Amino acid sequence: MQTKDATEILKTLGWEPYRAEDGSMFAHYHLPDRIVGISYDVVDYGEDGGKFRLSANLTTAAYCLAWEYASGEVSQDKYEDTLFSAKEDFDVTASDLSESHVKESLNRVIAWAKAQDIEQKLREKAANHSAVAEALLGDIKALKSSEFTPQLHVPEFADYKTIGWIERLILFAQAYKNGELDDILTRKKPKQRSISLTAASRILKTQGWFSTEPGKMWLSLPDRFIKFDFGFVHLHDQYNVHLEAEISNEEISLACLYIHFCGQRNLVRPTDIYRSFNTIGGNSILDKGIDICVETLNEQELIKISEQMIKWARAQALQASIESKTLIQKYNYNIDIIWHLACLALTGKIDVLKSYQNAVKAGTISEHLESNIVEKSVKYAVEFAEKHLRILKERKDADARLSPDALAIFNKIAEQLKAMGWTVYRDKNYERNAYFISKDRIINIVYRSDIKGETPIVVFKASLSTLGFSTAHRHIFPDKPQYIALKEAEEVYTLSGAELDEGKLKEISADILEWADRQNVNQIIYDYATLPTNSELNLALRHFVALVLTGDIERLKFYKESFRVKNRLDFVDYITKYDIDNALTLARRYRAGFPKNAPILSLDPQTTSIASKTVAVEAIEEVDEADDNDDRLTMESATALLKSLGWSTKKIDGDDYIASYQLPDREVDILYNDEIAKDCPQFDSAFLISTGILSTACKFIDPTNVQDFPDLELNFEAKGLEIFEPEVTADRLKQALDDALEWAVKEIDLSEKLRSDYGTAPWQQDAKSKTDYKDYALLHIGALALLGDVETLQSYQKSFTAGDHLGFDESISQTHLERALALAKKVEKTKQLSYALIEQVAKDFDDQQEVLSKKQPRSWKEKIVNFIGKKDKK
Repeated sequence: MQTKDATEILKTLGWEPYRAEDGSMFAHYHLPDRIVGISYDVVDYGEDGGKFRLSANLTTAAYCLAWEYASGEVSQDKYEDTLFSAKEDFDVTASDLSESHVKESLNRVIAWAKAQDIEQKLREKAANHSAVAEALLGDIKALKSSEFTPQLHVPEFADYKTIGWIERLILFAQAYKNGELDDILTRKKPKQRSISLTAASRILKTQGWFSTEPGKMWLSLPDRFIKFDFGFVHLHDQYNVHLEAEISNEEISLACLYIHFCGQRNLVRPTDIYRSFNTIGGNSILDKGIDICVETLNEQELIKISEQMIKWARAQALQASIESKTLIQKYNYNIDIIWHLACLALTGKIDVLKSYQNAVKAGTISEHLESNIVEKSVKYAVEFAEKHLRILKERKDADARLSPDALAIFNKIAEQLKAMGWTVYRDKNYERNAYFISKDRIINIVYRSDIKGETPIVVFKASLSTLGFSTAHRHIFPDKPQYIALKEAEEVYTLSGAELDEGKLKEISADILEWADRQNVNQIIYDYATLPTNSELNLALRHFVALVLTGDIERLKFYKESFRVKNRLDFVDYITKYDIDNALTLARRYRAGFPKNAPILSLDPQTTSIASKTVAVEAIEEVDEADDNDDRLTMESATALLKSLGWSTKKIDGDDYIASYQLPDREVDILYNDEIAKDCPQFDSAFLISTGILSTACKFIDPTNVQDFPDLELNFEAKGLEIFEPEVTADRLKQALDDALEWAVKEIDLSEKLRSDYGTAPWQQDAKSKTDYKDYALLHIGALALLGDVETLQSYQKSFTAGDHLGFDESISQTHLERALALAKKVEKTKQLSYALIEQVAKDFDDQQEVLSKKQPRSWKEKIVNFIGKKDKK
């Protein structure tokens, strides 16, 4: 019996099985007043039989719904809030595990579930001050007397009614007591919702936000990053929308990451900013974010929430927040210490940091900073501060070059721009900038002094981008600025001090915003997507961003495959295969939720009404579901797909299949089967990266050696491709295969394996190692050849010529070193390692050995034994 057989039995008995993200199997069974949950699997002991393993828990629909009211958003896991966890052992072990054994175990679980006293359990929880339990028991008086922290006032969301978690539970308690939730709880009708989390995320993407999973968004503005999480739940007659957001900028995150990771981080993306001290609704761990109420959650409401969230983020004074963290006081928590040290470094307070360093040496640092990370944190804070002092000096020098009058004019311009809704900032070149956000567009101006005549003037240069364009650009190319222009204005504006007083800046601002509004940004993005590959650097960068925003995954895959076979397609040298990988991964995840083969960007967005967009969103959800159903793989279609992608496949033990892919210097093998769900292939059993290239090299060096050399195992992952979805689509498998092959090449270092296993000379090994490897000497010089270690091989050859065989035995001759040296020289010259390279060197020696033409030196039998052995050990 396998897990899939148990799953089929569960289905016939009325259970609802499903698979979690980590690959574990769960099922639920609905009794009239309670829900039984189990996690289960089947362990096959071969001739010794098998074991049906399961653990059980118990909850109620009302308890889970109450928790959703408390949290303010729908749970993404099914019935995750449990009342009881069984301590009983329901496992069944039998020499001939059968359906009757499974049924017997399930009957014991249901008997246990029926015996539990739910009301008594709720009263116990209420006695321990569980507000959810109080709500279920209808104790509204107790709820009203509960102490809870009120939400902080957020001006940008002042138009919305806010509601705390206790208030939501009171609403639940009243509705539950009055029977108003009965139809939902008995599953006679679904919980109401106006829109799914996936559709809501898709709408926010059209407003410039980036998202790779529902409800998790991010943006890159010219001077800061925003991370934004949201969820919602229907509260009987209204919707509660839960909002969490944090902001940071490049300097803050870099400083914190540098200190936290001991100097190992020097780049930051919007998605991996360090935990921020600027969060919406405060930093409370228990009451994170804010909750607002809306009557109907639709596209218009989501757009408004998006605009207000961006408005909140822009209103935060980051520099003031940094200064507030430099206060000298006692810090006990790791996060507070990192923030404090980073902010001292950013503000140039290196004297304070060095005083902390002295306190560490003196053993008195605990008077100021008390944590087990202090010593290292202080060290790297000083290191970062010393580097940052140069930046602070350059900023100061840039201002010193300006006259007092010019500085006064710049300050006045900044104040007027801020009053008109612009955000002013300095870029990495210390240039003065300001940006304005209108819907999904970023309008940026750079203004600088121009002293050509007697009267100093200020020159303004405008450009336009979109939120999505700048965010994608920064994510793909994290070493580039946070703002990238989509289009630059041709007109240059000038302003004198006198004209500034006369209000001309308002005219310039209005003119620039009007120009920006006239641009068809989507058409510009499509134009960038069609650029040739030999475009200059600034256009090539925009080309990749455009391919992400238009969802052109196929072209990015073509680029990736071309780079893999060393065809750069005339791209400028700056573009690497890692940039293409980043763009492809981002494009795949960004496109999720949009219908297949449909454009993400409309070419005439200004002509599309909100109402028509809303209809389109509903239609898209239906299309998505249909597409997913059509694309789901069976064992037969998965095997056919693998073969079409260049993988060889073979059925092995039982229902297991092995698929292999030949890379230039290594092989990748994956195991797949339908053990969990019948005819639904799973790819989470095994993933092996190995190579027989050392064996091939040794047989070139010594063609007379008939020893069957072992393959080198480079990596083994017991969870396979880590695809845990119950049903796998073709697109999902293609993405996982691409990622696996890329990882197999990029992250697994064959050179390191050769050095560690065979890099030591035979006479330098200990006694035990010498007895373990019969042909170690040959493997050693084979490894040196594959490493391109010409110097060491030449030194061996020189010793042999002089009659000194070093510590080699009689199996190694001058001829072997000659052949090894020829291979090493070729490797060193080409900087590439492959079976084909060895074959070419062999041909140069007129040595047409059959073994060298073998692209997969390891036999299927050996692979099968390897896999089955590892699988049984999981």
